Amino acid sequence: MKIWKGFGSEHSSNLVMIGHFKTAQEAKAAKDKFDRIVSRLAEKIEFGRTENKFSDDEIQELIRENIYFFTPRDIEQLVFDYNCFLDDNKMCFTSEELEITVFVKYLVDNGAKVEVYSAHDYPDTGLGR
Repeated sequence: MKIWKGFGSEHSSNLVMIGHFKTAQEAKAAKDKFDRIVSRLAEKIEFGRTENKFSDDEIQELIRENIYFFTPRDIEQLVFDYNCFLDDNKMCFTSEELEITVFVKYLVDNGAKVEVYSAHDYPDTGLGR
């Protein structure tokens, strides 16, 4: 079951984001690091927090992975419904959300060339929902 954490028209964007890396090994390393970050932070993220700051636990997890560019608002996006998978030298995300800055920042910082589009407009790619 999908539980929406907010309301807005962005829930039907059918967004696809592809981070193109130079090699499959770079893509896998980036995906493994991303999965570690998300798994460590998943239970610590508070959606809709009233203060715009990181908890001590969140700061320690980000420092551990050398992540210095996420904002608290970026981190909240990790609780939204999305899929992340590898396809050779590509790290791919699909989502119904338009809040994607956390993914863009992560991909660019890890050396990817980023492609973003709506699968509604480009259904032949086979990556949308």
